[in-house]
Amino acid sequence: MLKKLLPLIFLFTGFQVNAAIIVDNDTYTTVDGLDWLDWTATMGQTQAAALGDNAGYRGATYAEQVHLNEAMFGTTFTYDSDGFDVSFDEIANATKIIDFIALFGATAIGGRSYAMSEGAGLVGFDGPNRFMLAGLYPHIWGAAGASASTIGIALVRSSAVPEPSIIALCGLGLVGIGFARRRRQS
Repeated sequence: MLKKLLPLIFLFTGFQVNAAIIVDNDTYTTVDGLDWLDWTATMGQTQAAALGDNAGYRGATYAEQVHLNEAMFGTTFTYDSDGFDVSFDEIANATKIIDFIALFGATAIGGRSYAMSEGAGLVGFDGPNRFMLAGLYPHIWGAAGASASTIGIALVRSSAVPEPSIIALCGLGLVGIGFARRRRQS
């Protein structure tokens, strides 16, 4: 019986759940294996200055900006050529907006939470205009040396948290070794 079930168990543990894993760590937020530094910690700085103050971090890429927004809101956004989403429903996402701002910090009055990274542009939520942003105006907000008193720097680092499926596979391997030893001893 076990010989028949073992291949099925390994097959199903290979599938990953596509739900985002989001953990608030006070000064940074972990989203799917990336630690995002709180945006209010780098307000008014250039990316070079922010990197100098925060060893181990790097600037977020455009793809990471998009993934952050989609992981936080559990949906795929459609961005126009400037970086504004054209599909966001502020009313339906009211609770998630509050969570987003609480996790990354309010960088400006009026329900705004912005950060930028060189080469990628601006990311975040623009409350008064009701837009999610990713890659907004990279020629301005992604330019080397850009800074603003109401905008943080989008810094990320790889998180040391292992994937749940890797832990499950390791556990199953240990169980398999235990069964094999037990069988030999009998």
